[in-house]
Amino acid sequence: MKSETSSFYRYFPISRRDRIWGLYVITAGEARVAPYTAYPPSGHPEGFAFDWARGRILGGFALVYISSGRGTFVSEAGLAAPVEAGQAFLRFPPVWHRYAPDPKTGWHEYWIGFDGEMAHRWLRYGFITKKDPVIRINAEDTVLATFHRAMQAIRANRPALQQILAGATANLMGLVYSARQARPAADAQTANV
Repeated sequence: MKSETSSFYRYFPISRRDRIWGLYVITAGEARVAPYTAYPPSGHPEGFAFDWARGRILGGFALVYISSGRGTFVSEAGLAAPVEAGQAFLRFPPVWHRYAPDPKTGWHEYWIGFDGEMAHRWLRYGFITKKDPVIRINAEDTVLATFHRAMQAIRANRPALQQILAGATANLMGLVYSARQARPAADAQTANV
């Protein structure tokens, strides 16, 4: 397989202040994965890298947005879903999962991994659900602008970076929730909150 991938990402230490804030970011980044390229790209810390055969289980949540290309997302309990450009999927703790681009198309992915009381609250009260992790986002310009601002803040190493990224995460999750609410009732697998 080729190794043509363009990536930018960071993993963050979490301070007491970040935890008290209630929402904190563990990792954020983007990767352009060319067709017929090994996935995931190398260089991620131990515990975050995975291979397709084994998958992985992680602590924390993640939102992964696919802006171009397509692929597959698989998680425990037999969920296997195609993922296309304009869709996102949520990764939940501690749920086994794996995902990869279609070798023929590759994909451009953005992600933000997060945790904290606010994220657990969204899950507890049904704003997000493990049963329905893949969603079409109908606000691609806003999603991409939010990810781009987050990446700029990371590159600039802005003061209170965790709090800036927590705000971006809340904005993205608000867009996910909005997209879920906008679906026709027949498409929704969960009750509206």
